[in-house]
Amino acid sequence: MPRLPVVLALVAGLLVGPGALGGARADEATPDTTPPQIDTTPVLCSDPCQREVFEFWGDLAEGDDLARIEVRLDDVVVDERPYDDGTGFTPYGWFQPWGADYLQDVDYAVQVSVPDGEHVVTVTASDRAGNVAEHSYAVQGAQVPDAVRHLRAVVRAHRVQLRFGPGPDNGGLVTSYRITRDGRHVRTYRTGPFLPMPRITFRHLAPGRHRFAVRAVNSAGVGAPAVVRVRVRVRH
Repeated sequence: MPRLPVVLALVAGLLVGPGALGGARADEATPDTTPPQIDTTPVLCSDPCQREVFEFWGDLAEGDDLARIEVRLDDVVVDERPYDDGTGFTPYGWFQPWGADYLQDVDYAVQVSVPDGEHVVTVTASDRAGNVAEHSYAVQGAQVPDAVRHLRAVVRAHRVQLRFGPGPDNGGLVTSYRITRDGRHVRTYRTGPFLPMPRITFRHLAPGRHRFAVRAVNSAGVGAPAVVRVRVRVRH
């Protein structure tokens, strides 16, 4: 017959179960306390950030999770998107960056318009475990573009060709250039981010002096003029 202390020890072991004296159960899951590790830094935004569109995108790292992204402009919610409602993660899918002519497949993305003036954009990302990551950015809306650079005119007989380079767009995508000759609007040249800088030709100009002005246009309005003066000589 076993001694009494040995019997009591065996009974105690059956009651508390294996591993009780060694701490937590081996099969207990470690609680998730890590917030979503997504990059919310606005793309192509210098400091201070000036853009007509606040955007970022990316893919989740292996093992990371994301349930929801909310974006506030100052104190107003301007964008919110669920990514996991408990039935599994649903990626954003095809996304077109601002001003781009292509799409890319991403896990998450944000794209919101920024009005004129100074604002604070706050991005809040959360996961199913209730972990939250929040980041705020000072952003200024687009302003009219500066004057185009290096404007020059190539004159041949009664033909003038204008050549110029881009000036600062001040946060707004330049969509066109407006050209005036001698104070009158004569042409609008449509453009885009992947098109070469234009060479705009005017033919059959009357002899004498002419004044050309070029203005860039973005979502905020028409920029300051760059001016060049030419002289068309009489043909002999």
